[in-house]
Amino acid sequence: MIELREGRALARLVFSKLFRYADIPSVASRRHPSPSGPSLSSVRVAIIGAGQVAYQHLDVLRAFDDVEVVAICNRGNSDITPLAKSYGIERTFDNWQQMVDIVKPDAVFILVSPFQTATVAAGCIQRQIPCLIEKPAGFASAETAYLAALAEQHRCLNMVAVNRRYYSAINAAIRTIQMRGPLMGVLIEAPERIRDLRAHSRHSQELLDQWLVANSIHAIDLFRHIGGEVTEVYAMSQTWHEPHADSFSATLRFASGALGTFVAHWQATAGWRLSIYGEGIRAMLQPFERGELEYADGTVQQLPVDSADIEFKPGFYAQDRAFIDAVIHNEPLSPPASNLSDAVKTMQLIEEIGELHVSA
Repeated sequence: MIELREGRALARLVFSKLFRYADIPSVASRRHPSPSGPSLSSVRVAIIGAGQVAYQHLDVLRAFDDVEVVAICNRGNSDITPLAKSYGIERTFDNWQQMVDIVKPDAVFILVSPFQTATVAAGCIQRQIPCLIEKPAGFASAETAYLAALAEQHRCLNMVAVNRRYYSAINAAIRTIQMRGPLMGVLIEAPERIRDLRAHSRHSQELLDQWLVANSIHAIDLFRHIGGEVTEVYAMSQTWHEPHADSFSATLRFASGALGTFVAHWQATAGWRLSIYGEGIRAMLQPFERGELEYADGTVQQLPVDSADIEFKPGFYAQDRAFIDAVIHNEPLSPPASNLSDAVKTMQLIEEIGELHVSA
């Protein structure tokens, strides 16, 4: 489990030590283990969890001709029959182990409460069921590494769902900048509306205590998607009103030589912003779903947005399609996908930026 750095005095400011990442292979540099066997003509999917994110995935899966959602499970007393009926799902369960053992799906989508995710993922991996796991897969790099080792042991295909990697506007910006020369820098500003969330959110206070992992993972993971592997991190954090830090600043160096900057002041105004810098060009996205390119001669060009990012929750269509294709063709995931081994590095980066202590 993660233990937060002690010393919660107001206006605490601590420089972290220089950090270098463990040698954990990324999706882009290794073949992901997958079970042997022939390709499938279609995929029978079971859904574990019936919260809001399940609806967003089901909207996408319903658009795929080669996917059949055969069952859905939700723990507790809520009746999911109307949900199942609206999406043409024949079978419902209140016990996920029973569901997967009876239905024997080709793949599962793990969309449960964040505090249940690691346990459910471990059970599916041990059954060798290819799984898409909603972030975060674990609340610490050690917990995520355990799941990654389990997947390696059981040769189980897995994807960690960090859908911002599939935003069409972000990827268009990356391609355009790389066509002109090397990536030079990435700036991510990711304030969280922590006061409003504390007062009005459906999320538990326990989850909000770990909001840097639970939600800011989307922003921090983009550093690795855009800039590649991180080799150095210098981080500062400060506490104003939260029981833990609520202001964060970090400078990163990528293996390519490019630099990254992370800024998040949770007590200020909300609104995430991404800037990507290259030779005579800057991409600016606010919010991350859309933005523009600014050239050295003053020309400004709007970034294209794929129609799938308008019809569905942005990034979900391309992300879910990538997972389904890997299952159908019995092939490893392709970039920009993240799997558990890759997610360990993102978790390490979050721990450094947040100055989190990780107990054994």
